[in-house]
Amino acid sequence: MNIVDFIFKVYCKIKFIYHKLLINCEKRKLGFCGQRVKIEWPNSLNSKIFLYDDVYIYGHAKFIINRGGRFIMKHHSGCSQGLTVITGHHGKKIGEWFHNTMWTGELNTETTIMVEEDACIGANVTILPAVTIGRGAQIGACSVVTKSIPPYSVAAGIPAKVIKFIFTPKEIIEHERLLYPKSERFTLEAMIEIQKKYSK
Repeated sequence: MNIVDFIFKVYCKIKFIYHKLLINCEKRKLGFCGQRVKIEWPNSLNSKIFLYDDVYIYGHAKFIINRGGRFIMKHHSGCSQGLTVITGHHGKKIGEWFHNTMWTGELNTETTIMVEEDACIGANVTILPAVTIGRGAQIGACSVVTKSIPPYSVAAGIPAKVIKFIFTPKEIIEHERLLYPKSERFTLEAMIEIQKKYSK
């Protein structure tokens, strides 16, 4: 190994350790951090973010969460690079400039964004206020999620729309039997109803 390769190898190791230390500091800011949570640098976290066990968030995520808003990601879910989360709405008032009401904040509302278990969010996705991404759902890269997404569906686009379902209702029941306690599983009837609603 020549001196240039050696210096580069040492530099990479130092950079890796530095980023790991930064992420550990960021994790302490979280409202909740479960076990085996993987976060890549750079990411700016805060106390309004709640990450459960085995969650991963790759780099360059942006969380725009004001007082009263929350972002919750349940266990075994994750997102690729460039996630943007916006929990708030700006209100508009008759006879006032939007800019003025936005800065006073009197009509602003904050919401909770929920990502259920086993969900997978593609690169550069934006999630807007009051959205729930259902258990086992997949969101295509560069989508803008404006409405809640049903469990075990694939959604993509601007705005994101359900394209298909990953499993049939019977397959979902078998899948959940292997992974979830009985009290947390969907019923066959519920899954048939959900899929029927989105297949119209």
